[in-house]
Amino acid sequence: MTCFAFSVTRSTPSVGRGTSRWPRLAGRWLAGVLTLLICVSGGKTFAEEESVRLSPVARDIRSRIEARQEDRRFTCQGELICGIALIPDFYAARRFEPAWSLPGGATRQAREILETIRNTDFEGLTPDDYHDQRLNAMATRLATPPGDAGPERTALRADFDLLMTDAVFLLSAHILGGRVNPETIHGSWSAFSHEVDLIELVNKGLQEERLAQLIKGLHPPYAGYTGVRRALAAYRRMAASGGWPRLSEGPSLHPGDEDPAVALLRERLAASGDIDEAPRPVSPLFDASLEIAVKAFQRRHGLEADGVVGKKTRQALNVPLDQRIEQLLINMERWRWIPNDLGPRYLAVNIADFNLTMVDEGQFRGAMRVVVGRAYRKTPVFSGTMTYLDFNPYWNIPRRLAIEDILPRIREDPEYIQRQGIRIFSGWSEDAVELSPDAVDWSAMHKDHFPIRLQQAPGPRNALGRVKFMFPNKYAVYLHDTPARGLFNSVSRGFSSGCIRVEDPATLAEFVLEGTQGWDRERIEQALGDGQRQVIRLQHSIPVHLLYWTAWSDEKGAVHFREDIYERDAPLMRALHEKPAPQVWRPANELPGAHPADVHMDEIGFRIIANPAPA
Repeated sequence: MTCFAFSVTRSTPSVGRGTSRWPRLAGRWLAGVLTLLICVSGGKTFAEEESVRLSPVARDIRSRIEARQEDRRFTCQGELICGIALIPDFYAARRFEPAWSLPGGATRQAREILETIRNTDFEGLTPDDYHDQRLNAMATRLATPPGDAGPERTALRADFDLLMTDAVFLLSAHILGGRVNPETIHGSWSAFSHEVDLIELVNKGLQEERLAQLIKGLHPPYAGYTGVRRALAAYRRMAASGGWPRLSEGPSLHPGDEDPAVALLRERLAASGDIDEAPRPVSPLFDASLEIAVKAFQRRHGLEADGVVGKKTRQALNVPLDQRIEQLLINMERWRWIPNDLGPRYLAVNIADFNLTMVDEGQFRGAMRVVVGRAYRKTPVFSGTMTYLDFNPYWNIPRRLAIEDILPRIREDPEYIQRQGIRIFSGWSEDAVELSPDAVDWSAMHKDHFPIRLQQAPGPRNALGRVKFMFPNKYAVYLHDTPARGLFNSVSRGFSSGCIRVEDPATLAEFVLEGTQGWDRERIEQALGDGQRQVIRLQHSIPVHLLYWTAWSDEKGAVHFREDIYERDAPLMRALHEKPAPQVWRPANELPGAHPADVHMDEIGFRIIANPAPA
């Protein structure tokens, strides 16, 4: 787990950009008065008089927070405090009085939170990341009737309170936005910022005595997340029951075969619930029921459902159960990275499944196969908004593709340009002039010298096909048709340079243009076929979500797994296994080597420093 280096400055007083600044500013003002402002009254400073009015526990809490400002780190009972950016404001606003204990022990809400922390394992989280064992031991000590309310018990209450507050902030942040910032481990993954003021949420929960309920409400509100959560519990039960057997290497197994390996195959599929448990002795015959089970397994794992246990199917069957559990944990984390509202009508592309889904008011409206980026030209993960369609588009070939893909073909075949309908322009400006292919010295062109623009005209060879679906973004990625229709017949479809090619552009256009006056299926087919460029602005824009799921549960409860085509699972799992490491607390402008571009908002609205230089 990554424990971010948080920084809070007066220019960013609120965690959520849409929340009021006053409570945060007031809290800072009060803290400053208590620690810095000196007013003499009756022989004592204002701070000294204020300290006298605080309870002993409040004074201990305040002294611990102030001590953090001296040594630039904050530990309590040997546990690292990660929510240091929020804790001073939280306690200043409540005059440093404890939130989680009374003289007789932990409050009811504290006990509910401890139960919530204990159950985080069901959510794919780790209870000890939230001080689980330490807090429960301290709560037990607090429950013992005190002989007196001396300094030792006061210190225990102060420590318990600070650890509880840190646990609540950290758990809320992880549920809401994930334990890991995806941008720190994936170069082409855009994090989504959830705008929630956690101090306001915690105060609201404490006042209304329903904080545990509010924290549970931060979980991703999707059936997909709930399905993976159920799958995690089911696969852990499988592990507790002994897991599944491994098939030894050997020839392919076909329907009708009779072989001892078939009996082991049947046991393997029974262990994962793909077939009912067979009576003993297990039959060695590859019968019709086993063929159905094999095909179901193949579909669940994105394989060709031919009923034959060949090399790829055997490899999928032999993936260890622990690895499948890790995949479920990884994808539960990814659910926490996406917006909590995907929109009433939207498109979702699962890159790892090579599939696009159309959703309208929560109802499935259809799906189609897609082609995504190659492993070395990955399709990025982000959410955008589709605003227009471009029928029979021109393709201004991106500079990198022109140099790496098109230039070598032109050098090999001078007729390639004419055959592909490619035009040449003197640059990328609107007033660029068209050039003759013979006027260009192709031998002099290279990555550091390519002053021209290549443009492919509309037509049957155009790489974008007959329509492209535009949702402007920094990656210059979009959905589009393609003349290479045969690619959709492949099971694994990572062939593009980052954009997404769609199998059925007419059906997708029909869905996208619903509500746009005058655009029915007949007119769409006409526009696709007439060869004339036409740009259509959508009357109702549509969210587009490019996602990356390597494990999910469908509406029937079947668990699906896919190959990690971009090798993103392993680095995320390593990050999830990390324990909190000590972080230096420093204001953003004091971090050596911190460039303004490195300071950004993380998933929960905190300001964080990406890769801060060592202090």
